[in-house]
Amino acid sequence: MAQSTKRIKSISFFLLLISFFCLLGFGQSNQPQTSSPLMPPAASTISIDVDNIYYLILAVTSFFFFLVVFLLIYFIIKYRAKKPGEEGINFHGHMGLEIVWTIVPAVIFIIIAIYSAEILQKIDNVPADAMVINVTGEQFIWHFEYAADGVKSDKIMHVPLNKPIVLNIEAKDVIHSFWVPAFRIKQDALPHEQRETWFQARLTGEFPIRCAELCGPGHSQMLGTVIVETETQFAAWIQEEKEKANAQENALSDSAKRGLDVIQHQGCMGCHTIDGSKLVGPTWLGLYGKTETLDDGSQVKVDEAYILESIRDPNAKVVNAFPAIMPTFGPEKISDDQIKDVLEYIESLGTTKSK
Repeated sequence: MAQSTKRIKSISFFLLLISFFCLLGFGQSNQPQTSSPLMPPAASTISIDVDNIYYLILAVTSFFFFLVVFLLIYFIIKYRAKKPGEEGINFHGHMGLEIVWTIVPAVIFIIIAIYSAEILQKIDNVPADAMVINVTGEQFIWHFEYAADGVKSDKIMHVPLNKPIVLNIEAKDVIHSFWVPAFRIKQDALPHEQRETWFQARLTGEFPIRCAELCGPGHSQMLGTVIVETETQFAAWIQEEKEKANAQENALSDSAKRGLDVIQHQGCMGCHTIDGSKLVGPTWLGLYGKTETLDDGSQVKVDEAYILESIRDPNAKVVNAFPAIMPTFGPEKISDDQIKDVLEYIESLGTTKSK
């Protein structure tokens, strides 16, 4: 029994020691950090402050958790029954303890509240020289528009290093939530209501974008990437995108341009891409004239008749490995003339890339 008691006391002391190191090890740090044990890389300036408050709360809660466990084990040993049938001493209340365990949590709460308020103030104070990017979420893709340059991109957002970026975020259909874990920013995207958040990247690289609000069957595929690069690289990318957009504009016929407008208005880019990448629907790059395998094993050639049927009755012939979630677009949404324009645009993608 004595050996068992000694072992329990050793474990209790070890738990108390852990709690002490938790309080020391998870404290505030003003040193730039690129990674932490429990977090993604701290890739923005505000991420360091967010991590500090998180680790402070974790340290405090860890300390009291292990302290309570230590005291629980200690009292179980200290005040265990020495003899069979022995009854414990009855006592009630301890004013000193009650004052301590009321004041101490209150002081800790006030300290954390003040510290949190300072961080929230930093988050709310958007720098006057911030670059503006308009972010639109729709099922199931993120769209980005660089206000100063008129450049647009889907899924991938380029930003320069050490430059404040303000994001004007809204949704086109349902509620989404724009989340970049490495930047410690998350903002709801609401239909017809613009929300604002900002960040300043402090590390170069690629960082994932996620939708943190369940928005439909393709929610898990509503992914994106932030590419942080030097000012020179960002300027070169902007110029390249401008030239690419001008070339595409000049290459399209008037009918294809109208078709592109219809596609953008109806939100088709939320499920289909024009660059060969996969979303919840087949890519349109090189689609026209292609032979597709359907979910029943049969095959169909992608021509005018098939595309028309897929728009009017999308569940009639579903491509294999893709979910049957496309809504029906009747004449009240897209007229026959508009479908012809859409066909012209899709065909132009196939013709451009055909060999």
